[in-house]
Amino acid sequence: MGSVFRIGKLTRSSEGIWIVPLALTDDHDKRLTALKEHFKKSMGDSNVCLSFAFETETTPQRRSVLYVNLAMVKDELDQNEAALDYYNKSLELEETGGKAVTYNNMATLFCKMKETNKAIQYYQKAIEECNAQNNSNRELIATLHTNIAGILNGQGKHEEALGKCQEALKINLEIFPEIHPTIANTYNMIANTMYYLSLYTKAVEYAEEALKIDKKALRKGHPQTLSHQNNLEIYKQAQKQAEMNNNQ
Repeated sequence: MGSVFRIGKLTRSSEGIWIVPLALTDDHDKRLTALKEHFKKSMGDSNVCLSFAFETETTPQRRSVLYVNLAMVKDELDQNEAALDYYNKSLELEETGGKAVTYNNMATLFCKMKETNKAIQYYQKAIEECNAQNNSNRELIATLHTNIAGILNGQGKHEEALGKCQEALKINLEIFPEIHPTIANTYNMIANTMYYLSLYTKAVEYAEEALKIDKKALRKGHPQTLSHQNNLEIYKQAQKQAEMNNNQ
């Protein structure tokens, strides 16, 4: 959820300026949660806004955007098949070059539906769409490779996952500064994959690279730094245990 503020009691200063106190809400605000659920139900039950939108938007490009927005609403409502239907309708209207993000959204939805092979297929479609546009969005391409790697690791296909991680790292090293947190995350994913492959020394090396960047690029105690530190300790313990087993 984005930032939502509750308006307090208005007062007027001696200079005639109105003072509006704002209190930041969060997902634990019961009244806000109830309002959000009301809007979700309204969106799921009514077609009035939908009819009006398609009457006013006549160009294929704008209608395509509407279909994507509707798909995202259906996704939020856990109406997965309806969401996929709207994404497909959007693809029919989108021009070449604009389909990559929609393919990515569909892949993410397939992940949610536990259809991981279809998710990989659509992440790959998104990569191919980006490549057809001369790598116009290389950051997205790197993210797509990372997403596929995560699925492959979950499927136990760690060698394939490692290849995808390395593709992502190659791109990220070209488009980001050397101490960018995204590069640290990529090193961490490679370390994790090495760990799955029982290559504990390599896992430790990549995890140390990730942590080195975190300490330079992020504030002290940042959640990413703490997560990578925890991973490094796990890899070191596995490395130590492996060395002990080899010496027996």
